[in-house]
Formats: sequence, structure tokens, C-alpha cells
Amino acid sequence: MDPTKSEMSLAEMDYKGAFSKGQTLYGRVLWNPEQNLNAAYKLQLEKVYLCTGRDGHVPFFDPTGTVYNEGPQYGCIQPNKHLKHRFLLLDRNQPEVTDKYFHDVPFDAHFASELSDFQSVSSMPGVDGFTLKVDALYKVEAGHQWYLQVIYVIGPESMAGPRVQRSLARRWKRGRRDLVDSDGRLMLDDSLIYDNEGDQIKNGTNMKSLLLEREEAALAASLSQTGASLGSAFAAVTLLLLLLS
Repeated sequence: MDPTKSEMSLAEMDYKGAFSKGQTLYGRVLWNPEQNLNAAYKLQLEKVYLCTGRDGHVPFFDPTGTVYNEGPQYGCIQPNKHLKHRFLLLDRNQPEVTDKYFHDVPFDAHFASELSDFQSVSSMPGVDGFTLKVDALYKVEAGHQWYLQVIYVIGPESMAGPRVQRSLARRWKRGRRDLVDSDGRLMLDDSLIYDNEGDQIKNGTNMKSLLLEREEAALAASLSQTGASLGSAFAAVTLLLLLLS
């Protein structure tokens, strides 16, 4: 599957199989192509998280606690006792704080814009992506489901680049690897939770599970999207997983 091709349908792009050792995953984030926003706005990934729960816990993103009525939930973003492992794979503004290895096995994660073969993806209107080698995920015993969570920003095309970066730096008060303050409270931009009309820059998040080859076939049902895109007033955003090799 070639993620640099823009003419593929969503069904063609979304890999439904399991990932095996030695393979590379490509995550493609894009807004609904039916929305006519291409000329005006740009989508850019800011952070990519990876996590797995304890005792069958399924992380999900419900920051107001009103969707599932289980109180505020933040998926992989916030450390909590129900997560067995949690990693920050990519951070566009603080790459030095990301997790590079798990049990000495590299994640080898990259934004599409960092790889010459995929730079054309990040230049597509409303599209961005990242790559990840899955070998490190096999360091957890069988039966654990892995989840990817992305944080992205949507803003006017004219604001792409350093101006967006400075805006995000102000809003998220960067200076640590986690989006929590010294008291353990989550510091999320309001537009991740609420739809703030009039904001030029919107933040959003999306989650998806991924299946490893060794897992039971029954887990295939969990490949459906586990979290809705929140915080964007413009369009629904989809996280797709593609198999590169």
C-alpha cells in the first residue's frame, strides 16, 4: 500500500489485518474528504502516543465523561493505574522527550515530514502521517491490546509552520513530556474538549487499536475505531493504519 497516493478510498487505505514482527506500520490521519476544506486549512500531527491496558482495560477518550458516563477519560494521553504501558512516540516540538525504545527494541517512529519517501504526504491538504516499527510491541505478553492515539492541529493554511508551533507552545505550556501539571491534573487545550467557535486553530485527538499477529482472532473486532475525533469544528478526522512492509 502506497500512502503517498491521494486517490485511494478510505476502505482501501485502512489495513484490517494483523501486524507481524519486522513490519512497519504507517498511520495516516485525514479529515473527511467530502468536506471541501482543502484550499483553506491544514492538518498537522503534533503528538503520537501508544498504550496498552491492564487486565483487559480499554482506554478511550471521553474528557467530559458524558459519552460513556464513566467520568473523564483521556485514553493514552494521561498516565493512570489502568494502563500497563504508555509511551510518547512522537512530539513535534519536544522530540528529545519521546520514548525511543521498549526493552532495548527501537520504535523507530517518525513523522511523515521527516522521511524523504513520505514528505509528499504531509504536504497534501488535510493529511498527515507517521511510521512505526511494530517489533517492540511483541515485548508484552500475548493478550494485551495496543492502542495508538494522535493529537493534531487544524488551522488556516496561511498559519502553517512556525506560527502554529508558537501558538501551540503558548497554549500547552510545553516543558514536560506529559500533558499534566505538578498536581497530576491534565493540561489540555480547551479545543480538545470543547468546540470553541471563532478559534483559528483547533486541536483534536483520535484513537485506534492495532492487532498483532499472535493475538486471538476474536480480537479482530477491536480494530474498529475506539475514539471519536474531538475538538475540531471543521470536519471529522480519521486515523487509518496501513501496512508498509
